Amino acid sequence: MPEFLAKRVSNYELFFDLAFVLGISQLISSIHLSHVGVQEIFSLFH
Repeated sequence: MPEFLAKRVSNYELFFDLAFVLGISQLISSIHLSHVGVQEIFSLFH
């Protein structure tokens, strides 16, 4: 079994990961149980 080396991450990487997760959670909460919200999200990518 190959060994994996641990790599330290910077604070910037952690910050952008957190910002990405918060952005996705806001996106999901805006479309929760709403067909209008789903249409809005699809219109962003069209």
